[in-house]
Amino acid sequence: MSKLLLILGVLLLTAGILFYFSDLLPVDFLPKADPESDIGYYRVAPTDGFSVFSLRLPLVFIGAVLILMNRYVSKTKSATYTC
Repeated sequence: MSKLLLILGVLLLTAGILFYFSDLLPVDFLPKADPESDIGYYRVAPTDGFSVFSLRLPLVFIGAVLILMNRYVSKTKSATYTC
């Protein structure tokens, strides 16, 4: 169980951090769909639909909590079995 908590925690924390770093990417790092176009930026428009990027903070928070739970579970297991 503690390995599962650790793996899930690391995956969620990494995904949340990568979503935050994706905001720092330059807007023109991908090739344009239409090379003759004068538009050199991507327009950010709010959507009414679901976006994974709205889950950045919960992913980081839940990942950190799962890692802390792993540490607590592993400490209680080692304390119980060493007596």
